[in-house]
Amino acid sequence: MDQNIVDSRYEYSKFCEDSAQSKALKITEAVVPDVKFPQNAQTRLQNKHECSLRQDKENATRNQRDNMPPSTGHACAVAPLGSAYVSSSNVKQVSPAPHSSTDAAFSIRRAGAEADDIVIQNWRAMWLEAGVPTSELCVDFATRTQAFIHSARADLHYQTFVAVDAHGEIIGSLGCQQWAGPVPLSVKPSSFNLGSVWGVYVHPEHRKHGVATALMQHCIEHWRTIGCLRGILLYASEEGRRVYERLGFGPGNAMVLDGVQSHNETVISPAPHSSTDAAFSIRRAGAEADDIVIQNWRAMWLEAGVPTSELCVDFATRTQAFIHSARADLHYQTFVAVDAHGEIIGSLGCQQWAGPVPLSVKPSSFNLGSVWGVYVHPEHRKHGVATALMQHCIEHWRTIGCLRGILLYASEEGRRVYERLGFGPGNAMVLDGVQSHNETGQRDAAAGARQSPALPFAPGEPCEPGADTHAEFADARAASSAAASGAPAMQDQDPGGVVPEDAIVALRARLGSTASPSCHTHSSERLRQLLLTVPLQQSALYGRRPCDGVNPELRSSGTSATHLERLRDDAETSDGCSLAETSSHQVSTLAQELAAIVDVQKQFGLYVDPMNNWFTQNLHRFGGGFDMSRWDAAQVAHKFDRLSRHWEDFVTGSGYAAVFNWLVQQGQSTLSEEGALHRNGRILDVACGIGLMTQTLRLLGYQGYAIGTDISPSMLEKARSRDCFDELHVADVNIGMPFVGTNSVDVCICTGASELLDIPTLLSACARVTVRGTGELWVSFQLEVHDDSCLPNPTAHQHVYGISREAATEALRQAGFNIISLQNCGEAFWTPGKSGELSPVPYIFVRARRNSQ
Repeated sequence: MDQNIVDSRYEYSKFCEDSAQSKALKITEAVVPDVKFPQNAQTRLQNKHECSLRQDKENATRNQRDNMPPSTGHACAVAPLGSAYVSSSNVKQVSPAPHSSTDAAFSIRRAGAEADDIVIQNWRAMWLEAGVPTSELCVDFATRTQAFIHSARADLHYQTFVAVDAHGEIIGSLGCQQWAGPVPLSVKPSSFNLGSVWGVYVHPEHRKHGVATALMQHCIEHWRTIGCLRGILLYASEEGRRVYERLGFGPGNAMVLDGVQSHNETVISPAPHSSTDAAFSIRRAGAEADDIVIQNWRAMWLEAGVPTSELCVDFATRTQAFIHSARADLHYQTFVAVDAHGEIIGSLGCQQWAGPVPLSVKPSSFNLGSVWGVYVHPEHRKHGVATALMQHCIEHWRTIGCLRGILLYASEEGRRVYERLGFGPGNAMVLDGVQSHNETGQRDAAAGARQSPALPFAPGEPCEPGADTHAEFADARAASSAAASGAPAMQDQDPGGVVPEDAIVALRARLGSTASPSCHTHSSERLRQLLLTVPLQQSALYGRRPCDGVNPELRSSGTSATHLERLRDDAETSDGCSLAETSSHQVSTLAQELAAIVDVQKQFGLYVDPMNNWFTQNLHRFGGGFDMSRWDAAQVAHKFDRLSRHWEDFVTGSGYAAVFNWLVQQGQSTLSEEGALHRNGRILDVACGIGLMTQTLRLLGYQGYAIGTDISPSMLEKARSRDCFDELHVADVNIGMPFVGTNSVDVCICTGASELLDIPTLLSACARVTVRGTGELWVSFQLEVHDDSCLPNPTAHQHVYGISREAATEALRQAGFNIISLQNCGEAFWTPGKSGELSPVPYIFVRARRNSQ
């Protein structure tokens, strides 16, 4: 069983438009296969494409719009700027109407190479009907088309379908296959696998009788059998559009730029880059920039939520080969954006279009430009960099003779960029849910199949819990580590969770084969988990010091020196005060077990020294740059992506002892009481980071189904490597958590994150998913005190603010929670100020039960 990070991106406005919280949310965070829509929303989605059978009106004179070939199913260039818009659609099967000339039914059949000549003839007829003169068809039209079919049959699961009348005459045909377009295919088919179709042609005298519809139904079934997640095509006429709509196709996110040759050559001056107030510049680049392009292409997929394990192991090699080939054959050109310091802050690749259709027409009649990998580093977005890159792309298209440009946008922000440059709606249509298309043509709700995106992200399937889930994830870890080896420096990623087998053997030798004092057997997986713990987590689990992090009264002062002294005490003191119900004769055994873990961690380089780690070494660098008043979700995600590599050092150096101690208190009390968190209950860890809180509960004996969510894909990659979760979802909680069922979670946990979120939205989302009457919320709030009992807000310079005890109590009540316990803590952790000084951050820790309303 594999474990995938599920990217929670989809058009959520449908999900919540009837909700009391509907705020015209435009979600850029994605489709999850097992989403349970509210009944009214689901009905709307089903009814959207329920339509009566209309006759197939394929006009003999095809629409010549914009030099596009008729009914070609080729896909467009991928040019995401952020998260993709993904539409939902249904597939409706329509039985073919009788053939009118004989009043007898036609049939659809698979065909092999024996039908290639027919397909070529029909492909030629389509172009001529579309108004392209014979002189504009390539002299070797048949040879080019035959070569394309031969190659696609060998590599892309190509299949011809023909329509045959009652007399055995072929009256129509199409060709369909896997999509292979003008972008590097560097992601595994399990996350990105599109179907394409071309040459949908019916002889004029047999049109308007459902022949094209029946051909397309067989095409869709072929896509399903070869594992395609979506289908994509370009329609050539309004009649064709209506045919595809009846089959469940909907508008895609394609945009087209007409009149490239007459495009205004005026290039808008780039806006100043905000952090330096200096202008950037756009430059042509050659092979020397290929590594940057590859890094940015990889970063795009990761930012979009595709787990590292879903990138091809040879990601860099595949992308480099594509660039090399496009440079040789398709006038490929890289453009880079460079800031005032000479740093590359963005890039794109553009070229002539070459997609999954035979290019058998001269460029003077059909020559498209395509673009992919439009990427700007998050901290440099919204300052005109993408616009300037695209202006140079369009100019390149013009110089190489392109008549139109075509791309797929990935976000509303991107769409606005392209609209300002003259792009408009294209004639692309997309069919979602190909894998849930069954023989009757209805979406199979039970299938729960993933839907492939038009753009570089695709949701992973949530895992089902198994008897030995952790062992089953070993292959996923290996794949993730292999793929991560080519990660770009800008991602600053660490595969995480890698414990040498020799370290496990060494710890087992130290501890022996008997159960620990806490009655846990020393399985290989448990030993691995123990070796992945950080010092303050160990302090909480083994009770090295009392839980003085959680105090009934606030501390009123603190300094960096005080904090470092406490870290030193934690590193050196072991007083044997276990939080577990441990008898006195077991205390020394617990201390010995902890000492063994620390010794083996040090031996194999796994130990985080509380006094000397990345955080303590870089205090002078912290405190500035992070500004919640102006950062959007993408910038916050990027910030935590970069921190993910050092997160163990961060929580150790900043002193998260109180957070771990409080969580252990709640976990032990409820697990021992068989309370809300019984050993096989269901938990949701909101803003889970690298998974330390859920890992702590696992080490306490929790064995149930765990779901984690975070805005940072890189954090979740490290969480996945800990093997503590059954599902992981990339999501912005301020938008929602539709991937979690209503009334389905026994305990919802959110520690160390509410101050970065909209608290009413967070609590409402938690209330929706938590089991009414018995479910619990374990949440922390940064405490805001407006008197002399506490230091001034230590995070005000970052525009991060807390909440008063009274406001927290009222917010919980309004969300539907009854407080069980509420504890103040004067030093939940320590945060750097602008000059690197450390200040304590006060918290409120709350355990609350969902009411029955």
